[in-house]
Amino acid sequence: MGNHYIPQFYLKGFTEAPDEDLIWAYRKGDEGAFKVSIRKIAQENYFYSQDMEQYLANEVENPANKVLRKIRELQALTWEDKVTLSKYMMVMWKRVPQGKIWVKKKAPEIIDQVFDRIDRELVELGNLYPSKIDMVEKRRKELRKLRDTKEKDFIYDIWADNIPPDKTPQSVDVLSHMTWRFFIAGNAQYFITSDNPLFFFQWMGIGKEKSEVTFPITKNIALQAIWRTDIVESFFQAHNQVVKEINRRTASISTKFLYSPYTEDWIQKLVNKSTFRLNRIV
Repeated sequence: MGNHYIPQFYLKGFTEAPDEDLIWAYRKGDEGAFKVSIRKIAQENYFYSQDMEQYLANEVENPANKVLRKIRELQALTWEDKVTLSKYMMVMWKRVPQGKIWVKKKAPEIIDQVFDRIDRELVELGNLYPSKIDMVEKRRKELRKLRDTKEKDFIYDIWADNIPPDKTPQSVDVLSHMTWRFFIAGNAQYFITSDNPLFFFQWMGIGKEKSEVTFPITKNIALQAIWRTDIVESFFQAHNQVVKEINRRTASISTKFLYSPYTEDWIQKLVNKSTFRLNRIV
C-alpha cells in the first residue's frame, strides 16, 4: 500500500454505510465507476517519505479527526477546533497530486532564482580573485550540471518542505477567521468528494471580501467559509442548488478522481466535464 494523499478517515465519511470501507471512484476519461476499498484509493507508492506520512498522521490528521467527528455529530466548534481544521484543510490542499503539480509549475522559476544567485556569486568571486578563475569556472560548470540533473529532486524537496501547516501560517489564520457554516444535504441529495477537495476561486484567493471556500466533510455535510458577519456559525439545511453547486466545485478542481457513496449517471458526466460554470453561494 502506498502513501495516502487523502486520509482514509476522511474518505470514510463518503462510504454508503458507516460500517463499510468501500467507495465509488470515478476516473477522468473512463466510462463507468468502480467500487474500491478506501485503503486502496487516493494513494500512490512513494508519494512522499514515511517520515512525512507519520508526521501528517500524528500532527495533522489525528487532531483534525476529533473535529471531523464533532461535525458529523452536528456539534458546535470551538475556536481551537477551527484552527485545527484550518491546518488540516490547508495541508490537504498542498499534499494532494494537484499540489505537487502546482509546485512543479512554479518550481523552475524558484530554482532559476537560486541557481542564478549562486552563479552570480561565483562570477563575483572570480572577479575578486583572478588567480582562481579556473576553479570558479569549474564550479560554474558543476552548478549547471547539478541544475540539469537534480531538478526533479529539487521540485520534490520544495513541495514536501511546504506541506506542514507552519509553512503557510497566514493562510491558516485567514481561513480560521472566516465565517463557517455547514450545509446539510437533504435525503434525496448528497455531497461527493475528490482527490483535491478544498475549493476556492484561485484568481481571488481566500482573503478577499467575496472569497469563498467549500470543503465536503461527509456525504451529508459540507463546509462553506465566507467573509460575512451577519451569519451565525451553525448547521443549515441546504437547498438543492447549493448541493449541486458545491458538487460542481468539487468536480471542477479534481485531478483524476471523484469519490462518491453511490453510483449515478450525473457523477459520470461531472467527472468528464471539461468546463464548469460556477456561481457564488450567498
